[in-house]
Amino acid sequence: MAIARASLWLPPLLALHHPCTLVSADAGVQLHYTGAEQCNADGCRGAPPGSRFGTEASSEQKVPVGGCRPSGKDNLGLSCLDVAERSWKSKRWFNSWAFDESTLMNMGALVRSGKFVRLENALSEEAAEALHAELWHSTTWAREVNAEPQIQFARHINICEKTQSCPPVLDAFQRLLRTDLQFWSQFCRPELNGWNASGSATWYRSGDFLSPHTDQVDQRALAFVLGLTKNWNASWGGSLWWLRERPQEFPPTFNTLYLFLPGDDSQHMVSTAIHDSDLERRLSISGWFMSPAKTLRKAMDV
Repeated sequence: MAIARASLWLPPLLALHHPCTLVSADAGVQLHYTGAEQCNADGCRGAPPGSRFGTEASSEQKVPVGGCRPSGKDNLGLSCLDVAERSWKSKRWFNSWAFDESTLMNMGALVRSGKFVRLENALSEEAAEALHAELWHSTTWAREVNAEPQIQFARHINICEKTQSCPPVLDAFQRLLRTDLQFWSQFCRPELNGWNASGSATWYRSGDFLSPHTDQVDQRALAFVLGLTKNWNASWGGSLWWLRERPQEFPPTFNTLYLFLPGDDSQHMVSTAIHDSDLERRLSISGWFMSPAKTLRKAMDV
């Protein structure tokens, strides 16, 4: 079953002045930061040059794809090569929003009230480029197809839990999310007890899609989607659609984070990708933070 890209009227966005420029629509909220993108004729490979804070490191090891590698305690930090100084330097995983109390309070209130929150330039430039480069060069993609009545999809997946060759920066990022549960609890309030990456990294090639669904399964408390797509044309499909109230289309973009509460009103989907070239790839990392309590059926009150 294929779902074609539709043309729908969308409500205008209302810009509000905020340290990070908050942009709000009916059921969606966007927070903007500046960032950089680098692609060439050979593809989008990133520029060579923790926790959310990063750790210091130095070594003469071979430079990995993307110019960054896990470092620090339990390899949860991130170090990237400074080409000019020929040394490894600690880098943050996340941009400044993750350290701004006011921004975090606003985001938490929006997500808990049932809003679909979109955060541009969510990761540091180095972290986003490193993850993108690893996924772009990965050779461990497997096609996954599902035709059950509840949900249908066709996509290519790269799941760390199911492969012994998980890209190292992706593996560190997944483990970071799994160990930093207290930080993510502020967006949904229920105590979190795990990170489920059953969707993990995905690549939607031509013909791939994801039918409308809510993500409301078992103990899923907070949905997490990180877009890592460069140079994508909206006419190629592959858009994330938020279907509550007036449907809203979010074409694939680079370094964009989406957060929302799974519930009976959180219908969303990915429209069919119709782009035959592999130079531009619809890439993302997704998963769910889990709670000991069964998923709430309605959006939580602020």
